[in-house]
Amino acid sequence: MGTLFSSGEQPRVLRPRGGFSLIELITALAVMSVAATLGVSLLQQSLSLGRSARNRVVASQLAEEQMAALQRHPERFQWPSVDQLAGQPFSIVNPGSGKDDYAPLAGPASAPLDKRARSRDNVLYKGFQWKATGHFPAPDSPYCEVSVEIRWQESGDPRAFVLTSALPVSIAQVPQVAPAKPEVTK
Repeated sequence: MGTLFSSGEQPRVLRPRGGFSLIELITALAVMSVAATLGVSLLQQSLSLGRSARNRVVASQLAEEQMAALQRHPERFQWPSVDQLAGQPFSIVNPGSGKDDYAPLAGPASAPLDKRARSRDNVLYKGFQWKATGHFPAPDSPYCEVSVEIRWQESGDPRAFVLTSALPVSIAQVPQVAPAKPEVTK
């Protein structure tokens, strides 16, 4: 009968090998997948909040621009008579639209020089519309309360921003000027 050990050899002791067990690997993978899912979800939420904040900033800037246009060039808008509408809300008809509904907004007067940036801005501003309304608090009131509302869609939901200001009644009593028609050259 032979011996397992030859003369002079020490018996081998089985030592645990280095590495991870299958259960440890599966647990680590589950923890990593949950963390990755939460990370992607947080990224999507932050992108959505960033887009929403950008739209609100753009809407406020557009409202300020339209309010400034009403103040600088009141003759380009159709204002109702002060005597007819004391205390009643009214629409200020947008130039060129000919109706008192929401009108599309063009981008800002100063556009980026880069063609791609200009195209991106045009796409951004295309989603916004505006409407101006107002009312005279009293027939003898020295001011007219004017509101500019900017509308847009965000994730399928309608959004709006309203800027209200008091303008002197003299603005509403300026003679109306028809919008300029583009000249056709032959």
